[in-house]
Order: sequence, then structure tokens, then C-alpha cells
Amino acid sequence: LGASVGLLTIVLTLWLWLQEPRLWLRWLGSIALAAVMLQGVLGGLRVVLLAHTLAIVHACLAQAFFALLISIAFFTSPQPPGNLAERPVEDVNRLRRLCVLTTSLIYLQVVFGAILRHTGARLDAHLAFAALVVILVTVLTMHIWRYHFEESALVRPIMLLSALLLAQLSLGLGAYLVKDTAMAAMVTPFARVSLTTMHLAVGSLMLATTLVLALRTY
Repeated sequence: LGASVGLLTIVLTLWLWLQEPRLWLRWLGSIALAAVMLQGVLGGLRVVLLAHTLAIVHACLAQAFFALLISIAFFTSPQPPGNLAERPVEDVNRLRRLCVLTTSLIYLQVVFGAILRHTGARLDAHLAFAALVVILVTVLTMHIWRYHFEESALVRPIMLLSALLLAQLSLGLGAYLVKDTAMAAMVTPFARVSLTTMHLAVGSLMLATTLVLALRTY
């Protein structure tokens, strides 16, 4: 799978340099290629050295690379029309700041999740950032429904984000119960790994959704 992602990133970068007129977007493709090459090196070292620090960096870079690819997909796709340009500047700036802050906190939550997954440490930080993410997603949802309910380009992502948040909280609780409580002896290793992996995957989708939401506000 890693080799397939690397190959596709090479094709993407070449396509951007051959067909994309925007120079900054071509360089964004080059950054993605450099990131996937670095990710491959880190993955190889992780297998050889079995170091927790490498595993954490590898996991965090994977999420950043995923976010970068989401951005490239966004910039190369047609966007739905919106009415944000007609809104007061301060209102739009407030929405932008809220989206960027939510995206940043979700990424930090992913970082502490990687630390917890690979070392078993910093459960407190993971839970604290989870609480902050819940608060921010709730505030962002209320803001969009109150001031931008007619903007489908914003309403659809926030509805998806709310559903993902509920799923993430359930998966996080399940992952904790089958890993760190007496329930661990009642489930198979496959079930434990599956819950943790789904928890990670939904976290990635939350990051992607908030990133798209933030990009649309700009």
C-alpha cells in the first residue's frame, strides 16, 4: 500500500507539472512527493529500529501528508458557489478563525493519539484535547447553522463533521474499554486492533472535513 501511494504521488506530481497552470499548486505537488519519500524512509527505519519516537513521527507525518493531498484535491476540483463574499468581513473572518482553530486542534489530537497508541502515555492530554475538539465542533456547528444555514457548501461538511464526531467518541470509548479495562480479556486481539484502527481512520476523516471547511471559507 505504501508503494502504491508513493507511485500515485509521483504520477500526481508529474501531472501537475505538465498540466496545471498555477505554479504554486505545482510546487504543492512537489512538496507532497517529498513528504511521501520522507514517509517511506521513516517507515523503513521504523521497521528496522522499532523506535517509538520514529513511530510517532511517522504517524503524524502520515496525517499531514493526507491533509496535503486533501488540499490538492480541493484546489483541483470545481467548487460550489457561495455567498460568503456578501457577508460582513468581520463575520467571515470569525468563521475562518474558528475553522482553522478546529482543524489545528484536531491535528494536535491526532498527535497525542499517536503518542498514546505507541507509548501508552499522555492519555490525559488526549482526553483534554478531545474535550476541546468537542467544544469547538459544537460552537462551529452552532455558528454555521445560525449565520450560514443557507450555505450548502458549509452546511454539508458541518453535518458530516458532527456525525463523525459522534462516531469518534463512541469508537474512542470502545477502544479504551477493550484495551485498558477488564474487558480486554473478553475480546480478541483482532477486535482491539480493529477498534483502534477505526478510531484512527475516523479521526483522519474529521481532519479532512474540517480542512475542507476551512479552505471553503477562504
